Amino acid sequence: MRVIIKKRMDAAEATHHMMSKEDRELLADTKNLLEELLETFDIMGDRDLIEAIDEAEKEMKERKGRPLEEFFDELKSKGEL
Repeated sequence: MRVIIKKRMDAAEATHHMMSKEDRELLADTKNLLEELLETFDIMGDRDLIEAIDEAEKEMKERKGRPLEEFFDELKSKGEL
């Protein structure tokens, strides 16, 4: 599905010289929305990821998190940021 949409969007973009600026902007917005939708479907299809998101939301509600700055400092110390 993703390949089909990409091919069609690429074909439409190839005709950009025949499109108005407004049409090109609309096409770009549509492409971005479709990509976001496909990413959402990918996430929804990953049960482990959904469970991790649910657990993270639960921890946030219970205030079990830590300050963001502390998390960034840890990532920096590991060379991951």
